[in-house]
Amino acid sequence: MDTIFKTKARVEAAGFTNIKEVWYKVPIGDWIKSPLLKEAGIFKRAQMLEGLEGYSMFILTHYGVPEPWTPEEVHWVAKMMKEICNPAYHAYCLKRRVHAQKPLNS
Repeated sequence: MDTIFKTKARVEAAGFTNIKEVWYKVPIGDWIKSPLLKEAGIFKRAQMLEGLEGYSMFILTHYGVPEPWTPEEVHWVAKMMKEICNPAYHAYCLKRRVHAQKPLNS
């Protein structure tokens, strides 16, 4: 679940060069003025609303900390996340991209 924070180190360990790390703020919903970000936000909201409960149900009922969650607890979290997707809130999430070059001597 923490691959977003380990990607750059793994790319470095694999021997890639010219590593660039870029962070993006992706809106959740269509509240932003930029047409490009508005479209990205629409897709992000749809992704969260469609996949969040099922994804959370598997992860949290199997690997929840300090102990696995009950399905009722997961349903509560899913309701909370749906509220974050409410157009009245100007929420966003962070995304990261790591770009690198394969070494020339390989």
